[in-house]
Amino acid sequence: MKRGTSIVVAVLSVAAVAAFCFTTVTSADTPVSQPSFKPVSSVGALMGGQGMVFRRLQKVVTDRKAEHRYESIEVLSEVLAELSNVNQYNAKKDDYAGWARELRDEALALSKEAKKGGSADDRAMRKSLRTLKSTCNSCHDVYRKDD
Repeated sequence: MKRGTSIVVAVLSVAAVAAFCFTTVTSADTPVSQPSFKPVSSVGALMGGQGMVFRRLQKVVTDRKAEHRYESIEVLSEVLAELSNVNQYNAKKDDYAGWARELRDEALALSKEAKKGGSADDRAMRKSLRTLKSTCNSCHDVYRKDD
């Protein structure tokens, strides 16, 4: 299995376990109370993960001959959206949370387009990719520390 695929599989596995844990019920009518959510990853690690997913997404969107292209775009976009959801919990300011929401929403729009398969609009997907990158850069211009 390729490294990028392994990372995506690991992220999806963690997300699936978390989703299962949060939706477990004690009986058919009585849901378990939801614990408050607190990210376990540092902001730096979360950003690194978002960057890895984005770079892989970029490769698949721009390579029209990529194997399982549309499925990969769909999954990677949804993983990026979920990471953006988690990132909102790191927000101490409204603009940071806003950029995280914008990233989530655009990633979901990209996933929705990819779900169309062969009839997906490549221009729309590339435009979504540019919007994702622009959203990241807008936030990084304000919050990223110099490397």
